[in-house]
Amino acid sequence: ALIGCANESFAPLMAGVLAERGVKAIVVRGDDGLDEISTSAPTSVWDVTGAATFTRSVIDAAALGIPRPDAQLLRGGDRARNAQLLRKSLGHIEVQDADFARVQAIRDMVAVNAAAALAAADAVVSSPSSSLMDRIATQLPRARSVIESGSALQLLDRWSVL
Repeated sequence: ALIGCANESFAPLMAGVLAERGVKAIVVRGDDGLDEISTSAPTSVWDVTGAATFTRSVIDAAALGIPRPDAQLLRGGDRARNAQLLRKSLGHIEVQDADFARVQAIRDMVAVNAAAALAAADAVVSSPSSSLMDRIATQLPRARSVIESGSALQLLDRWSVL
């Protein structure tokens, strides 16, 4: 599991409980306050994918080649606007679209978080032998491929009740 924690003081507690229960997970909090891996700032991570404990580290999406966007591009709006932006970020968008920069920033954020979730899932079936950053980097092309193929949007459409 990839679990976001908005309150940094609770993150190690969550990681400890997950480790005690044998749950393979990555707990994250963007240093900009986001409860996910941020692309606009480094992210604090409590990695519970190894042994029966957790390790704390800091990762930076910029080290994965992801451009650091203006944090304003990641700010949400009302639910209708957020839904619209999510659909655009999982679909095809033209450069001329007024939301292009915002959608690209959101798409990068979705991709890096999906890659981290895939890295956590892999830890369930195999013991991690490389760094978390390396494992996320390995999964990033897979996450981007799912987004770019339209498969993620198709799944959202199947789940959507709008």
